[in-house]
Amino acid sequence: MNNVNKNNSLGTIVAFFKKITCIFILSIFICGCLPSFKYPIVDFKNNKIDERLYGMWIRVNPTGDGTSFKDTGEYAFVQILPSRRGVEIVSFSQSAEDAPETMYFSGHPALINGEGYLNFRFYLDADEEYYLIQYKIMDNGLLGIFHVDEKAIKQLIEGNKLQGIVEKNDVSVTTNKTELLKFLESNNIFDTNNPVYFRFKDIGLQPKEKIRGDKK
Repeated sequence: MNNVNKNNSLGTIVAFFKKITCIFILSIFICGCLPSFKYPIVDFKNNKIDERLYGMWIRVNPTGDGTSFKDTGEYAFVQILPSRRGVEIVSFSQSAEDAPETMYFSGHPALINGEGYLNFRFYLDADEEYYLIQYKIMDNGLLGIFHVDEKAIKQLIEGNKLQGIVEKNDVSVTTNKTELLKFLESNNIFDTNNPVYFRFKDIGLQPKEKIRGDKK
């Protein structure tokens, strides 16, 4: 009985954290919920961390012109900080309707075949599956974030082009790293039509020659 109760409690906790993850993603990185990935595509031992992401990134409006959300009563930023295990991500979001929210994640950003990928999951949660976003630093200095297209992932899994599990409120990709990277070479799983933009703010983690975007 104790084991049954423990398993039920664990399942409830996992479901809760997945819900919270979606809330974080909704308010900071993207405009929807992300499928999870059993295996990260970034090799934590062999892929060099993309240090260009170190620092503070303030979310700006979807047009990508660099103006802030503050006039609408919304404010959000992420701090991407170096650590021995990759990067630690501190997120903050606030809107006129909701109380301020701060959350913590660990992750690893890297360039693979010229593309920027960030795998991340809850801080200190070694059993949680990974989430994946694609990123690009634009010519104007803004950081563009592209989320995984959940609808496309569902179709790929159901069409047996990717391995995974599709349930009512949960989509999980179980394809291993090697096969997934090979798949990404000729297939796009990211929604490039709805990026989320961030403006860089210097907090002393970047050499001056690397500083980009807004310096105020």
